[in-house]
Amino acid sequence: MLKITPTSSPTGERLVLEGKISGPWVAELQSLCEAALNDHRRLTLDLTHVSYIGIDGISLFRLLLRREVMLVGASSFVTEQLKNTR
Repeated sequence: MLKITPTSSPTGERLVLEGKISGPWVAELQSLCEAALNDHRRLTLDLTHVSYIGIDGISLFRLLLRREVMLVGASSFVTEQLKNTR
């Protein structure tokens, strides 16, 4: 399960993520990210409370990093999972 809490500011949007990024939650996250990016807003994903990212989530992060989405707050475990996406 993944909880996504959006917060907006004049400079962009931040999505605070909590839980596991896998399965159907990847599509939900992608949809929210696309909406923010299509509005030409700067997007930051707060991974402080993410415990796991599945292979489909890793693929999504690869795409998002190419679009200059900022990732912050990842634990050492999640950082290791993301290592090959950069």
